[in-house]
Amino acid sequence: MTVAKNLYLNGELLTDLIIPSDVTEISDYAFYYCLNIKSLVIPEGVETLGNSAFSLCGDLVDVSLPDSLMNFGSSVFSGCSNLKYTETGNAKYLGNSGNPYLVLISQIDKNHTLCKINSATRFINGSAYSRSSITSVTIPDSVISIGSSVFEGSTLEYVTVGSGVKEIGWYAFHCRSLESLKVAAGNSVYHSSGNCIIVTETKELLVGCGYSNIPSDGSVTSIANGAFGASTVLRSIRIPDTVTKIGDAAFWACIYLSSVTLGSGLEYIDRQAFKASGIRSITIPASVNYIGESAFTDNDNLTSVKFENTSGWRLPGTDMWGNITYINVSNPSQNATYLLKTYNTSTWVRE
Repeated sequence: MTVAKNLYLNGELLTDLIIPSDVTEISDYAFYYCLNIKSLVIPEGVETLGNSAFSLCGDLVDVSLPDSLMNFGSSVFSGCSNLKYTETGNAKYLGNSGNPYLVLISQIDKNHTLCKINSATRFINGSAYSRSSITSVTIPDSVISIGSSVFEGSTLEYVTVGSGVKEIGWYAFHCRSLESLKVAAGNSVYHSSGNCIIVTETKELLVGCGYSNIPSDGSVTSIANGAFGASTVLRSIRIPDTVTKIGDAAFWACIYLSSVTLGSGLEYIDRQAFKASGIRSITIPASVNYIGESAFTDNDNLTSVKFENTSGWRLPGTDMWGNITYINVSNPSQNATYLLKTYNTSTWVRE
């Protein structure tokens, strides 16, 4: 990537940047590390600000964002240390004269438990409340996008997602203490059921918590990457027969999760799905034909893994001599050793 540290027009250094009115998108890294820019006006009509579009513009002070924005990328203004914000409710905002609360950029004091998001806010910037001390949040109906890792590592326990939210970024609610998850009625993309946030169209369980009861009515067919990851509240979980896939690190580091029941429709257990959890024993249904690498590693209490279908399990591909490595999974205690140590870094497949 080529970086232009300074911008010139007709040989003169530009410090005040006004984006032309016919522009609809500012792409990723478009003005990355342009040190000379001091003020920025993005006109109505611009719908997308790409990832890191104005990152490390160290002299940037004043910004005006349009109400037409529909997509706000990650790290758009990261490293802009001189930016002026509107501050209220223990949060920093960027916007325009009509709505100075368009984008919530970050929390001011991470030790503060207050989290009151302005009712005119449309975007919550990635990592805005990460590692904070908040315990409860209600996302207003005005918000359309929650960035990645917004609340990751916080002490958040209770979440209500507004009816207008159309995008929830990866690991937005990756919090150890989550107990309650709700989505407001009327949301066209997400709904809540059984203390889970579910993508309605794809039937993916996006976020779970310590008291989740996964619906068995067919509204959930997969569990997203990191959905329950690092929960210290979760003690047991029953995966319904309607679920066919458990995603990458879905239950990673759920250290008190000791009881897991897998449904009869499950086919795919992704890598690190139950890594570093508290499982003592588990039964793998006959329907499963894939177990990703390190799916059960670092489970110090795991002593028994029973396979309902013991035939055809092997490592993918062949060794250097063209031989297939088959795995005898008839012994539950030996299986635990295989998954924890012997073949823990390998993917398992069933013919």
